Amino acid sequence: MSDDTIIILSAILATITLISLRAVVYILKTWQYSKIAKNSKARMEELEKLEEAGVIKTVVIDLENEKYRVRNPSDFNGLIIDGEKYNDLTSWFIKKREGLYIIGKQENYIIKLLINKN
Repeated sequence: MSDDTIIILSAILATITLISLRAVVYILKTWQYSKIAKNSKARMEELEKLEEAGVIKTVVIDLENEKYRVRNPSDFNGLIIDGEKYNDLTSWFIKKREGLYIIGKQENYIIKLLINKN
Protein backbone atom coordinates (compact mmCIF):
# COMPACT_ATOMS: atom_id res chain seq x y z
CA MET A 1 0.00 0.00 0.00
CA SER A 2 1.16 3.46 -0.72
CA ASP A 3 1.59 6.13 1.92
CA ASP A 4 -1.37 8.08 0.54
CA THR A 5 -3.67 5.09 0.93
CA ILE A 6 -2.54 4.52 4.51
CA ILE A 7 -3.11 8.19 5.37
CA ILE A 8 -6.60 8.14 3.83
CA LEU A 9 -7.53 4.91 5.62
CA SER A 10 -6.20 6.31 8.91
CA ALA A 11 -8.25 9.48 8.47
CA ILE A 12 -11.39 7.45 7.73
CA LEU A 13 -10.80 5.24 10.77
CA ALA A 14 -10.22 8.29 13.01
CA THR A 15 -13.43 9.90 11.75
CA ILE A 16 -15.44 6.74 12.36
CA THR A 17 -13.97 6.43 15.86
CA LEU A 18 -14.82 10.04 16.69
CA ILE A 19 -18.38 9.66 15.42
CA SER A 20 -18.76 6.43 17.39
CA LEU A 21 -17.52 8.06 20.60
CA ARG A 22 -19.92 10.97 20.17
CA ALA A 23 -22.77 8.54 19.54
CA VAL A 24 -21.92 6.61 22.72
CA VAL A 25 -21.83 9.81 24.78
CA TYR A 26 -25.16 10.92 23.30
CA ILE A 27 -26.74 7.52 24.01
CA LEU A 28 -25.47 7.54 27.60
CA LYS A 29 -26.78 11.05 28.24
CA THR A 30 -30.12 10.21 26.65
CA TRP A 31 -30.34 7.01 28.69
CA GLN A 32 -29.56 8.89 31.91
CA TYR A 33 -32.29 11.44 31.30
CA SER A 34 -34.79 8.89 29.98
CA LYS A 35 -34.57 7.13 33.34
CA ILE A 36 -35.60 10.41 34.91
CA ALA A 37 -38.51 10.87 32.50
CA LYS A 38 -40.53 7.84 33.60
CA ASN A 39 -42.74 9.74 36.00
CA SER A 40 -42.84 13.21 37.43
CA LYS A 41 -42.24 12.34 41.09
CA ALA A 42 -39.32 10.03 40.39
CA ARG A 43 -38.00 12.58 37.91
CA MET A 44 -38.01 15.38 40.47
CA GLU A 45 -36.36 13.16 43.10
CA GLU A 46 -33.64 12.16 40.64
CA LEU A 47 -33.13 15.79 39.64
CA GLU A 48 -32.70 16.78 43.29
CA LYS A 49 -30.03 14.08 43.69
CA LEU A 50 -28.22 15.23 40.55
CA GLU A 51 -28.36 18.84 41.72
CA GLU A 52 -26.98 17.94 45.16
CA ALA A 53 -24.15 16.04 43.48
CA GLY A 54 -23.35 19.10 41.35
CA VAL A 55 -24.06 17.31 38.06
CA ILE A 56 -26.74 19.79 37.02
CA LYS A 57 -27.50 23.36 37.88
CA THR A 58 -30.82 25.07 38.53
CA VAL A 59 -31.63 28.51 37.18
CA VAL A 60 -34.60 30.13 38.91
CA ILE A 61 -36.49 32.85 37.03
CA ASP A 62 -39.20 34.82 38.81
CA LEU A 63 -41.68 35.68 36.07
CA GLU A 64 -43.25 38.49 38.08
CA ASN A 65 -39.98 40.39 38.38
CA GLU A 66 -38.08 39.14 35.32
CA LYS A 67 -40.69 39.00 32.54
CA TYR A 68 -38.21 40.22 29.94
CA ARG A 69 -36.16 36.98 30.23
CA VAL A 70 -38.92 34.69 28.91
CA ARG A 71 -40.79 34.97 25.61
CA ASN A 72 -43.38 32.75 23.96
CA PRO A 73 -43.21 33.73 20.28
CA SER A 74 -46.01 32.85 17.88
CA ASP A 75 -43.63 31.43 15.24
CA PHE A 76 -41.89 28.99 17.60
CA ASN A 77 -43.46 26.10 19.52
CA GLY A 78 -41.78 26.46 22.89
CA LEU A 79 -40.17 29.18 24.96
CA ILE A 80 -37.25 31.50 24.47
CA ILE A 81 -35.41 32.10 27.74
CA ASP A 82 -32.44 34.47 27.81
CA GLY A 83 -32.23 34.17 24.02
CA GLU A 84 -32.08 30.34 23.99
CA LYS A 85 -34.86 28.26 22.44
CA TYR A 86 -36.43 25.44 24.45
CA ASN A 87 -38.93 23.04 22.93
CA ASP A 88 -39.97 19.38 23.09
CA LEU A 89 -36.95 18.32 21.05
CA THR A 90 -34.43 19.84 23.44
CA SER A 91 -36.22 19.77 26.78
CA TRP A 92 -38.76 18.12 29.01
CA PHE A 93 -41.38 20.39 30.53
CA ILE A 94 -42.85 19.55 33.94
CA LYS A 95 -45.72 21.66 35.23
CA LYS A 96 -45.90 21.72 39.02
CA ARG A 97 -47.95 23.88 41.34
CA GLU A 98 -45.01 26.09 42.24
CA GLY A 99 -43.85 26.64 38.68
CA LEU A 100 -42.76 25.19 35.37
CA TYR A 101 -39.57 23.15 35.25
CA ILE A 102 -37.63 22.88 32.01
CA ILE A 103 -35.10 20.06 31.99
CA GLY A 104 -32.44 19.79 29.34
CA LYS A 105 -32.34 16.45 27.57
CA GLN A 106 -28.71 16.69 26.54
CA GLU A 107 -27.43 19.56 28.66
CA ASN A 108 -26.86 19.77 32.37
CA TYR A 109 -29.44 22.31 33.41
CA ILE A 110 -32.82 22.81 34.99
CA ILE A 111 -34.73 26.04 34.61
CA LYS A 112 -37.46 26.68 37.13
CA LEU A 113 -39.96 29.35 36.15
CA LEU A 114 -41.74 30.71 39.20
CA ILE A 115 -45.24 31.42 37.99
CA ASN A 116 -46.98 32.26 41.24
CA LYS A 117 -45.33 32.95 44.59
CA ASN A 118 -48.49 32.15 46.59
